[in-house]
Amino acid sequence: MAARLSFAQFDAKLKSGQLSPAEHRRYLEVDPRTPVVRIRFKSGALRDAPPPGYDVDQEVYLAERADQERRLSREALVAKKRVVAEGDSWFNLPPFIRPEAIADRLESNGHMAVKNIAMWGETLATMLQKKQYLTEIPKFTPDWFIFSGGGNDLQESLAQSELVHIYDAGRPIDQCLSEKGLQLLQQIGSGYRQLLNEIAINHPNLPTICYAYDYPRPTFKTGKYLGQHLKRLGYPKGTWDSVAKVLIDRLSDTVAAVVVSFPHARFLDCRQQTKGFPFYDDMHPGTDGFKALATYYENAMGVSMATAVAVVPRQRAQAKRKTVGSRGTAVSRKTVLSRAKASTRARSRR
Repeated sequence: MAARLSFAQFDAKLKSGQLSPAEHRRYLEVDPRTPVVRIRFKSGALRDAPPPGYDVDQEVYLAERADQERRLSREALVAKKRVVAEGDSWFNLPPFIRPEAIADRLESNGHMAVKNIAMWGETLATMLQKKQYLTEIPKFTPDWFIFSGGGNDLQESLAQSELVHIYDAGRPIDQCLSEKGLQLLQQIGSGYRQLLNEIAINHPNLPTICYAYDYPRPTFKTGKYLGQHLKRLGYPKGTWDSVAKVLIDRLSDTVAAVVVSFPHARFLDCRQQTKGFPFYDDMHPGTDGFKALATYYENAMGVSMATAVAVVPRQRAQAKRKTVGSRGTAVSRKTVLSRAKASTRARSRR
């Protein structure tokens, strides 16, 4: 067995991009106490303790971002459409966790160049405060902006026993949301409106995709993110899936109602896209589920192995115009898929 690293050795290897996947798994773990994904050192993993105030969760994220920048600088990107992805753990999970989340899987598929600034565990409120997307979009000049947010806000509220009522057998499950839960959905809707307003003002022609997750599985494994909290609130295990469905349906309705007001934005309904695939935990799909979701995104953006189109620099502006309709509205999923099918048929005749 390899000797344990000191903190200084760990930190140096992490920041230089030399910490291997095996070392990530050896020294780090998901914190079982937190209501959202957050990582910590395993007990006794290092030879000595990190200094006070050292946030390994944030440091791993920053190291991952730096490694991504190195990859993007080495790759030839002119033949790929570009995507900036902002969001949470459904777009980016810690590097020692496999499966790869949606945006990471989009990068691995190789059909697009992806700048993924999403961070596991981050709330919508924090993303709006940081506004990283307003900094990174002009740097990367993407063809698409994709966004995932709001789930961690709901999870934190549920963990605080605020999102849903205490179980009452006489109350229909579709009325499980508490007054604070309904207010939180309104806040999430306002947050999405703020985000899309900022994108519309600063990047008025940038096609944007928002969604609201697929249905989680609170009865799976330990129920870390949903199940244990529903149990504490008195909900019988047989009702947990129904409560989760209510949460995602209401969140989907909230996001879709905001997105419809923005001509360059669209809501991608991901409900039931992971049906039949195993999950990683009670909140996140496994590898096959995330693969299916990434393919769903690729189809929505008209980019796949069958339909990818090389774009040289002088054609970038023209290619970008082709991603929107004749009056500047985002191309519908139906139009995108019909074009993809036509392209595939044309190739088969050659």
